[in-house]
Amino acid sequence: MAITTTDVALLRLLQLSSAALPVGGYSFSQGLEYAIDDGWLRDESDVASWLTQQLSESLAAVDLPVLRRQCEAARCCDMAMLEYWNDYILACRETAELRLTDTAMGRALVKLLDSLDFSMNLPETFGDISFVTAFA
Repeated sequence: MAITTTDVALLRLLQLSSAALPVGGYSFSQGLEYAIDDGWLRDESDVASWLTQQLSESLAAVDLPVLRRQCEAARCCDMAMLEYWNDYILACRETAELRLTDTAMGRALVKLLDSLDFSMNLPETFGDISFVTAFA
């Protein structure tokens, strides 16, 4: 069964949620490759445990609550609050590598949005942008 919609906002959200989104998500493993190469993860069960922990401790506990606050800030055009939560999410990145991953994907998403004629209109003082912020 095919699902069709003409809701442009829903279509844009689905586009931004696609695994095919060309912002580098498949270029970064969040340390998974290193954990496998170094022998921390040896089998399917270890990998499942690793991924479950990443989802529950990082995505569900940090990224999603911040995303909710950033969506509200964006909806209200509150750039000060958007910048506050952007700085917060970047401070939650435990290593320089994780921060670089986040900001590289954020810049790529901003570039993609610009190419789709969807400017974020961020102040020049904004600085590095998190993928979570750009998604919001």
